[in-house]
Amino acid sequence: AEDLADELGDKLGLAEAVRGLGKAYLAQREYTKARECTARAVEIFREIQSKVQLGVALRSLGEVTAAGSAGGEGLKSAREYLQQSMQIFEEAGNEVEQARSFRAYAELLRGTMEHRTDPAVQQEADSYARRADDIFAKLKLSAYGLGLT
Repeated sequence: AEDLADELGDKLGLAEAVRGLGKAYLAQREYTKARECTARAVEIFREIQSKVQLGVALRSLGEVTAAGSAGGEGLKSAREYLQQSMQIFEEAGNEVEQARSFRAYAELLRGTMEHRTDPAVQQEADSYARRADDIFAKLKLSAYGLGLT
């Protein structure tokens, strides 16, 4: 799919294919390849100025970076990618994707040893999780935003 999209000059299709490949590598725990693909997708979405897809790709990059990180700078980068994603969706008024990014950010804060022992960070995680839940409830979507309840 990646080669065909590139051959056809379909930058959007190329970026989606590369992001999907990154998610597949993440599922296989091949973090370096996952990060490379997802970062490439982010670059292409920025180039073609596709805001919503850029926000999704940044969320994916945050998840990939967190999964392959042992803390420190990697964790800091993951937080920054997720924060950028949340900001893009806020600006775009895309509540569903914003709530998904809120949830991913809360999970990052709750799931890392570096943050688990910090009460302030846990309060922040709880706040973002509540914001996600509120949006999903308002939109009558399941807690994971996968469909109607």
